Amino acid sequence: MDSVVSVDPRRVRELLRVILERPDWMRRAHCLGVDTNLFFPERGEPTAYALSICSECDVRLQCLAFAISGAEREGIFGGTSARARRRLRVPVKAALAEGRLYDIA
Repeated sequence: MDSVVSVDPRRVRELLRVILERPDWMRRAHCLGVDTNLFFPERGEPTAYALSICSECDVRLQCLAFAISGAEREGIFGGTSARARRRLRVPVKAALAEGRLYDIA
């Protein structure tokens, strides 16, 4: 049985913009060319393999900054889950605003 997924057109436009204006660091990511489903597991599916790819990646911090900045709310990015990033988002954005942390994305 096929399921129907509701997609916000604004989200699609934002993702297309990101894809078309892909920063240089994205072209150096270890996940480039890997099945994206691995990084967007369903609830309860294992994440260890995706996290292991991130752990060896040279652009892990840029990826994490990209995801925390609000560009990506789901999936594995920068070696973190969506839940972990939700906990980081407020303190990181506050540190950026106060100049205690520099945006590396």
